[in-house]
Amino acid sequence: LPFCTLPVHALLHIADDIRHVGPVWCYWVFSVERFGGGLVPSVKNRLHPYTSLANRVRDVAQLCQIKLIYGLAHELNLSDERDMEQSGTHYDGYPQFVMVRPSCKTRIDPSLHRRIVAHLVTNYSTTTLNALEFVPNIITEWGKLKILDGGDLISSCSLGSQGSRRDKTFVKYILEVDQNRRHKNRQPDFVEQVFYGQVIHFITFQLPPTCPFAPTDLDCPGQPTTLVLAAIAPIKATSFDEFGMPSYTGLGPIEVVDVLTIQCVVGRVKDNRTWTIIERDAIIQTFNAAAAA
Repeated sequence: LPFCTLPVHALLHIADDIRHVGPVWCYWVFSVERFGGGLVPSVKNRLHPYTSLANRVRDVAQLCQIKLIYGLAHELNLSDERDMEQSGTHYDGYPQFVMVRPSCKTRIDPSLHRRIVAHLVTNYSTTTLNALEFVPNIITEWGKLKILDGGDLISSCSLGSQGSRRDKTFVKYILEVDQNRRHKNRQPDFVEQVFYGQVIHFITFQLPPTCPFAPTDLDCPGQPTTLVLAAIAPIKATSFDEFGMPSYTGLGPIEVVDVLTIQCVVGRVKDNRTWTIIERDAIIQTFNAAAAA
């Protein structure tokens, strides 16, 4: 039929294709289409478009060879990640992360202020009174966080621009949880546990050198310490699929964590009123295990 084009017909076989050859992103042609899209702007001569395309392909190939032969992959990196790395803001203690604009100075909401204090009390073995003394009322809020070395670009709900339809606010993060937290008479037994949630805020503020619980930098003693934190609304998991991915219908109360605990961006699929988390690494590991078996 005229309306049943090839892309429409292919939708009927997505489930079969996934079952036979794995996740769709393993064999889609978006990478080829993206490369082709980068060639189109190089056409400057309408009489000889193919000459312009050929010159562009040659230039890209030569640049790749120069990077490989002379070890200049970092210096000649013309990607958006390189631009973010240069224009973004780096903080000591967070070598794998760079904060990306927009940013602004803002007054902390009282509820968020309490959660920051709770984070400091839990992770820095201090008292509530000490934490209250050193948490400022004015902090810097950021719209995006970039994980370097090929990592994800994560947006916050409050400032991150959602120009595309892709939601980059949901993340996977890992926290150490005390298994004996409900038994006061037992020694703490911390184990790593995976969580998923939506980033509401990225915030930074400084602890002065006089702060008794601030992490100290042996290379720069007497300098203020900057903390980079994320306010995340964790999902309320209701079930798990065969890959261990959780499904949920709502989010829990906001908790504040250090951005060092954030691992990657995760996707979501909605089925009626239920959302299911999709994580690339988990699916790859499952298919690799199945292939090895």
